Amino acid sequence: MTVGVAAWIAVPCAWSQGTFMFTNSNRSRTVPFTGCDGKPIAGAAYLVDVLVRNPKTGELDQGLEVLQGDATWKRVAPVPMLEGTTAGLFAGGTVRVPSVAPGQEAQVTIRVWQVASGADFASAKVRGETNITVKLGGIGNPLHSPAG
Repeated sequence: MTVGVAAWIAVPCAWSQGTFMFTNSNRSRTVPFTGCDGKPIAGAAYLVDVLVRNPKTGELDQGLEVLQGDATWKRVAPVPMLEGTTAGLFAGGTVRVPSVAPGQEAQVTIRVWQVASGADFASAKVRGETNITVKLGGIGNPLHSPAG
C-alpha cells in the first residue's frame, strides 16, 4: 500500500535566506493527503517531512530550519498529519532554506509515511512523496502562493 501524495502547496515568505510555509493548505487552496482508499490520512500515525535540493551540490538538503514561536529557528523535524475536520492536512511552519535565496526557485520534496510501517521514510512500507518547484519568499515580504 502506498500513500497518495498528489499535490502540495508552499506559501512563500522571506528572510536573507529563502523561506516558505510547509503546509498543504492556505487561504486560497487546500490539497489534503489521502490514502489509497481516497480518505484523508490523519493524526500521528502518519508523519510528513520536507527536503530541498541544494542547487550547488544537487543533494537533498537536510539542514532546513523552522521558525519557532519565540522567533528562534530549529532544525526541521517530521510533523504529524492533523485530525478531525483538518484530516489530510499538515502544518509544519515557516521553513528557512539556507541554500536558496528569496525570489529563487527551490526543488522541494515532500515525504509522508505511516509510522506503523517504518520509523522513518526510508524504512516505511507505506509511504509516498512528491516533488514540486516553489518560488521562495522572505519573512515580511510574502510573495503570491504558487499553484500546487
